[in-house]
Amino acid sequence: MDNGNRRPCVSTCCLGLILGVIFGALVGVLFAFRYIPGIVTGLWIAFGIAVLALILLFAGAYLTEVNTTVSLSKCLYKHMRCLLTGIFGTILSTIVLLSSALTPSLIIFPILVSVAAMFFMLLIVELITFICCFIYRSPRCQD
Repeated sequence: MDNGNRRPCVSTCCLGLILGVIFGALVGVLFAFRYIPGIVTGLWIAFGIAVLALILLFAGAYLTEVNTTVSLSKCLYKHMRCLLTGIFGTILSTIVLLSSALTPSLIIFPILVSVAAMFFMLLIVELITFICCFIYRSPRCQD
């Protein structure tokens, strides 16, 4: 706990899941009605951001082992589970979608697009809260 000190960015895995479900449903409906023509480009962007986040997460874990920075290790410990869920969910769902011909007329593809959008939103929300956690717990900002 923060001993009563409230920060603007706290662990928001539940908020990320709620926003992810809403965003996923919205994107799935828009894809089903063919309002998102460039979905493949969006999937590639989501895949790239997830891979980049995975690389940065591994780099942060390595830096935590080499240099025991208290703020980085606490923030990694606090956000690791939801970050990894968002990263691996985004990577797996985008690989499944990119390896198939996306046709909105089949019901499975809007559902899979919704799942990919949900995991991507979870990833984005958790990345933002992780960065906020690291910034606000930084020794430079404790003055």
